[in-house]
Amino acid sequence: MRGRLGSLPWTALFTLGVFLAALAWTLPHDLIARRALDAATAKAPVAVDFDDVSWAFPAGWRVKGLRVTPTRAAGSTVAFGETTLRTPLSGLLLGRPESASFDGRLWEGALAGNVARAGAKARVDVTLTGADLARALGALVPPPARFAGRANLALDVTGDGRTTASTEGTLRLDARGLEIHELLVRGFPIPDLAFRDVAISAQMNGSRLQVKELRAEGDQLSVEGSGDVVVREPVAQSSLNLKVSIQVPPDAPPALRVATALLPKRPAGEKPVYTLTGTLASPVLR
Repeated sequence: MRGRLGSLPWTALFTLGVFLAALAWTLPHDLIARRALDAATAKAPVAVDFDDVSWAFPAGWRVKGLRVTPTRAAGSTVAFGETTLRTPLSGLLLGRPESASFDGRLWEGALAGNVARAGAKARVDVTLTGADLARALGALVPPPARFAGRANLALDVTGDGRTTASTEGTLRLDARGLEIHELLVRGFPIPDLAFRDVAISAQMNGSRLQVKELRAEGDQLSVEGSGDVVVREPVAQSSLNLKVSIQVPPDAPPALRVATALLPKRPAGEKPVYTLTGTLASPVLR
């Protein structure tokens, strides 16, 4: 009798575990996820969709075909590889998850991050490692432009997720082996460029990016700068107000020397600093 009584708690726990596992695998996760997305993005400036979702033990979902599209730029969809979202089991059971972590693939790079709610706002910490710049920039810049290289991105932002005005945070981008081919700027062909290292760091305040560091180093060309970028949708229409310096060595390729000879002239001995305005799609150098 005592043996039977002693085994009851373990039998009950085992039965509960089997029940929860069966429940987890038979719930309509697709419907649950879509309703959760509708609630989370009701007033957000993006639309989120996916192809399929399944349970990821012990407390999460595995999402396939995830797509995020800005509502004001329908042609700028970002497509993710298989993504796994996890949240603490306690919050999931209570129906009020306060935090979550995720990992997946984006532009052939490894994506990872955390989301935590703090009152009416949420903090998002994201890292992207080894992203293919051919894929990332190819989605923003029209042909015939081509790109190569790999980049790492670190993003730490806080906001309500509904308006860009509420967003605050920091951004850091590091790229290696950046190559730019057949780029057209205001219809003018830019000579092919190659940079060993590129570094960008910025402070985010709403739709305004305060660029603290912009540095691109190459054997043929080096660029440094700082200033402001006002992000708009589509991204190509973001406005620029940057101070940049451009250094071209004497042994640069002829095509590059000819192109830089067209830059605004500076007095002898004065550092070649220029003002970059206009938009990403149509920049103006003065």
